[in-house]
Amino acid sequence: MNYIDVLCKKEFEGGVKDLKDGYRHRMLRSSGEIGEYIKKELCLSTSTDVGLLLDLCRGVKVKGMVLEVGTYYGAASIAMAMYSKMMDLGRVITIDRDMGETGDLCLDGFDLGLGEDFSMHIPGSYGVKRWSNLIYNCVRSNVGDWLIPIGCESLSALEFLNPSLRMLYVDGGHSYDVAKGDILGYGGKLVSGGLIVVDDYNEGHIGVKGAVNEVILGGEMFKDCRVEGSMVYGVKV
Repeated sequence: MNYIDVLCKKEFEGGVKDLKDGYRHRMLRSSGEIGEYIKKELCLSTSTDVGLLLDLCRGVKVKGMVLEVGTYYGAASIAMAMYSKMMDLGRVITIDRDMGETGDLCLDGFDLGLGEDFSMHIPGSYGVKRWSNLIYNCVRSNVGDWLIPIGCESLSALEFLNPSLRMLYVDGGHSYDVAKGDILGYGGKLVSGGLIVVDDYNEGHIGVKGAVNEVILGGEMFKDCRVEGSMVYGVKV
């Protein structure tokens, strides 16, 4: 029995239930249904407006992958992977420093622009709960082949990660330097016409707000920028 199979077994009164059976072939046909599934069936709470995020994802017309900076427990990343797979769009990469660091998990078959020697490993100690929870919910949601988690500092991943992006969602480090680095670094990997979305644009995160004001709202890298709630989004020039 492999790691994924062990992760998806759960004991109950009648024996052991394979949780993959109940969700693997479920078809959710709208962003609203996916949002409800994330909240009610996966029980993942998030401050992210998942419905808005998926509506923005739907509006992007160019081709490429989706990249998320800041996974946490994976509500947004799983939702985007479910929607992208349903619509036959590009795969989703999600990066979080608390999921581990580079090591031994094979990513063969995915064209991410990685070097030949790149690999990952399942993390120990602090990150294992997030990692196992994410993989477990990926399998339940039938996106284990569509969501690619990378455990390391987001700015460090720029050294080896070079995908062509249709959409970038930034919800990672909240300091000015990290937020600006994520926006500039991964924004440079967006194709023309691709979409950037940054969360936590509010007075509680002055570092994020400063970086967004400078690079997105006040810069020349993006156009057609809008603020909606705590989200800011714009189109790559």
